[in-house]
Amino acid sequence: MKHFFNTTQLWSSLIIDQLVKLGITQYYPCPGMRNAPLLREINKNPKASVFIGFDERAQAFRALGAVKASGKPVVLICTSGTAVSNFLPAIIEAEKTFLPLIVISADRPDELVSVDANQTIDQSRILRSYTKNFWTMSEPDPEYNLKAVLGKLSHLVHQSTIAPRGPLHINVPLREPLDLKQESINEDYQNQAKAFLDQDKPHLNI
Repeated sequence: MKHFFNTTQLWSSLIIDQLVKLGITQYYPCPGMRNAPLLREINKNPKASVFIGFDERAQAFRALGAVKASGKPVVLICTSGTAVSNFLPAIIEAEKTFLPLIVISADRPDELVSVDANQTIDQSRILRSYTKNFWTMSEPDPEYNLKAVLGKLSHLVHQSTIAPRGPLHINVPLREPLDLKQESINEDYQNQAKAFLDQDKPHLNI
C-alpha cells in the first residue's frame, strides 16, 4: 500500500505513474533539488528505465536520439531555474522533425516567482515557441481535483503523439517539503490518489 508523506510527494507519484501507464517508459533526468520528488518516483517505478545525465544540453540530445530511434515519446526532466533553457536546441530540432519529446521542468511555486528568489525565472516562455503544447500545472493542492490533473496530462501527451507530432513542455511548480517530511493529508484525498495508482490503465477523462 502506497504511503504518502506530503502533497508534493502525492502529486509526483501520480504524475510519474500516469506517464508510465500511458506507455512512456524512458526517462532522461538531470539531478536537482526542486525536481527531487519526481526523480524519487521515477527511480521507484519498476517499469521506468532511467538514464541519468548531469549536463542538461547533452541529456536533451540523448533523449532526442532515443525518440528518433524508438519513434516513441521519452521524458526529459530538469530542476527549476536556468536548467530548462539548456533543452532549447534539442527541442527546436524535435519541433522541426515532428518528434514527441516531452519536457517536465520542476519550478518554484507562484509565490516565489518575480520576487528575486534565487535562480527563479519565468519558465513558461523558454520553450513555448517550439513546442506543440505547453502546460504549467497548479501547485500541489489537496483541494485540486486529481481527475483534472491526470486527464489533462493524458490529453496533452496524446496530442504530442498524433500528426503532426511535436514536443510537449509541462512545467510543474512544487512547494516544499521536497523530501519525505510528513505532513497532514486529508484521508479521502489519499484514498482517491491510491485508487488511481491501483488502476492498471491511465486515467483519461478530465
